[in-house]
Amino acid sequence: MGELRQKFEALGNIKHVVSACTFDESDNEYRSERLPEYSQGFINGAWYVFQEQQSKIDQHYYGQSEEDELKQYAVLSQEKIEGGAMLVKPPLGKPFNFDLLDSYKEKIEQLEKEKAHLAEMNKRYLGKMQEQQDQIVSVKDVIKKHDRYITQLTINALEKALRGES
Repeated sequence: MGELRQKFEALGNIKHVVSACTFDESDNEYRSERLPEYSQGFINGAWYVFQEQQSKIDQHYYGQSEEDELKQYAVLSQEKIEGGAMLVKPPLGKPFNFDLLDSYKEKIEQLEKEKAHLAEMNKRYLGKMQEQQDQIVSVKDVIKKHDRYITQLTINALEKALRGES
């Protein structure tokens, strides 16, 4: 068994499934009578991808001279720089905003202003409610006084009527 196949079969999720398969050296595939065909396809697909990635690694590290490796490293570095530059391009019409803290501070200040405004409105509302309750109490007192007065007038009028006075 090759070293590459040993690494593949040692992978966490693969080792449990591969244990139910046999490897066909001539076709470079895993086969099994117990697994459905689509499962075998997944295993073989993973095997082919694993081989491809390993060949790229081997070619990169072992298949080049030191000069070629340095050239490849320079190309990769330049690609990373260009890719990084693409990541930090500002959206059209908008300046860079790297300091998220400032935007959070602005949002907090805005929320604090809104909180103060709402507290002031609440204070005014409570004041108005207290005024209205005071007015209601005053109106109740007036009604009670008027009720007593009207009741007294009614009683006096009835007494006069009973006495025959007009």
